[in-house]
Amino acid sequence: MDQKKGNLSQVKVPYASIPFDEYYEREEFSTLKRNIGLFWMVLGVYVTYENFNSGSQTPSIWLFLGTAVVAYAYLAKTKYSRIETEVGSILVMKNKDHQRIIDEIEKRRIDFYKREYEDIDFDNHPESEIEKYQWLQKREIISKEAALRKIEIIKFASTGAED
Repeated sequence: MDQKKGNLSQVKVPYASIPFDEYYEREEFSTLKRNIGLFWMVLGVYVTYENFNSGSQTPSIWLFLGTAVVAYAYLAKTKYSRIETEVGSILVMKNKDHQRIIDEIEKRRIDFYKREYEDIDFDNHPESEIEKYQWLQKREIISKEAALRKIEIIKFASTGAED
């Protein structure tokens, strides 16, 4: 379900579409602040030019304000982690809560996989089920011991069914 809020879009991201340990660090500056600063700088150059033409040797305050705003826009960058998914990107700002949020996403993703795939589906081919538990263990969704227990149950059930 998409929800539009101005220039932003809010989507529900299924946990299965969140990749394992793949996110990118990004930094962005405010283009709005930069553009306002550049406008003020151009205005300052124009006003300063007009001041010099009228005999005043005073530079315009707009020139200094614009320079300060442009510098601030580049120095006050927003840092965040970007997680690409099938339906869009998840952006997590780098602040005091960053790691807690990343850990919570990871926990919920693991809980989802456990809920969906931890039970043995005896209707599936035994090799498919064994591969499923090896995959879950490789992704650290279940422990190696839990995967081995499930694989033993599958092997026992499949050899018992053949007899």
